[in-house]
Amino acid sequence: MKTIQLSTSKFYLNTNLEEKWKALKAKLNAWRVRHKTRAHLARLDDRMLSDIGLSRYDANKEAEKPFWED
Repeated sequence: MKTIQLSTSKFYLNTNLEEKWKALKAKLNAWRVRHKTRAHLARLDDRMLSDIGLSRYDANKEAEKPFWED
């Protein structure tokens, strides 16, 4: 009986670690995309910003946020 519990616990531990690893990878990827998007936004000229309905002030305000902040 202990062997089955140990096996089940080990399976649960591996599954839990796998889920946490996937969540971490997803978070890191989201941060990378957010950083790249904000850097690109900062490089847009005023005409392009106007086309997407943003002012230079709004674009700079968004671009200055740290990558971990929504």
